[in-house]
Amino acid sequence: MKILSRINIIRAVLFVVATAILFALFPHHNKHLYTYEMGKQWAYSLLTAPSDMPIYLDSIRSQQKKDSIDAAFIPVYKYINSTRNDKASLISSINNMQASQLSASQRNSLISQIETIFKNGIVDQATYSRIRSGELPAVRFINNNIAASRSTATMLSPKMAYTRIDSLFPEPSYQTVFKNINLSEHLSPNVVMDTIASDKLRNDQYRKALAPIGVIQKGERIIDRGDIVTPQLYTLLYTYEQIVRENNSTTSRENIYRFAGQLLYILTLFVMLYAYLQFFRPSIFNDTRSMLFIMVLLTAFTTFAFFMASSFSGGLYLVPFVVVPIMVQVFFDSRTALFCHIIE
Repeated sequence: MKILSRINIIRAVLFVVATAILFALFPHHNKHLYTYEMGKQWAYSLLTAPSDMPIYLDSIRSQQKKDSIDAAFIPVYKYINSTRNDKASLISSINNMQASQLSASQRNSLISQIETIFKNGIVDQATYSRIRSGELPAVRFINNNIAASRSTATMLSPKMAYTRIDSLFPEPSYQTVFKNINLSEHLSPNVVMDTIASDKLRNDQYRKALAPIGVIQKGERIIDRGDIVTPQLYTLLYTYEQIVRENNSTTSRENIYRFAGQLLYILTLFVMLYAYLQFFRPSIFNDTRSMLFIMVLLTAFTTFAFFMASSFSGGLYLVPFVVVPIMVQVFFDSRTALFCHIIE
């Protein structure tokens, strides 16, 4: 009884371990795996649309559209509130100057020029370099959700703003005031890029330009064996894979049904193998080493087949399945070898 009990435990362990390994290797999603390259022939059978499929521009034309948008894109800029404090402090300092330094008309003239420069916009040096080179002839400002373009011709960098004021007021009295109030420290950029608004606007333009240009109806032909994978077909195949991936995002109940079906399939095969050995080959069924040999052989070769099929196109054809019946026949008999081969 102890020997029989020990054999039963070993057979049960082999059964459970083999079932668990193969169940883990089974594909748990309905994936349509295709290997293809642009400019090469389609090596599979006819592929049709699983549902209505939008037709998008191919990658080459899409990139051309994006490049065209980028070249003509006008970024969004905004005035920053922190600079208002610098301007207010600067004007306050000028107004507080002693009468002996600047007259009222001189102060008003200087303040008017400073306000004009801040109104026109002071930008950072990198932006000013783009303006000077002609890369940034205009920018957008958004007010009340309305985008309005504006020329950058009057915008200056902090250095150029100081140079402009210095050239307009070269008199010694003004120079003394500039030194006393530290004019250069107050001329900081008050116009900066609004990256969030710019990205949103650019993405909106991308979305409109790259909108679908047509629709393939459900069941219509996408590609057939021997067709050359053009850039447009490559984009269609990518769209097809996305649709299939979305369709495979099934509910938990459907997942349970699929997993149960796969498990039942594996269990059925192993139960058939155990039943054959018990009723027709009891000498093998009651021998620990024989059972271990058969179960390890079947599991190992099936695992190898899964690995080859997932790693290479047509890798399943490289698996020497006939090795299993040959080895079983060498150690046992031809009928057992044939049965193991069918199960495998």
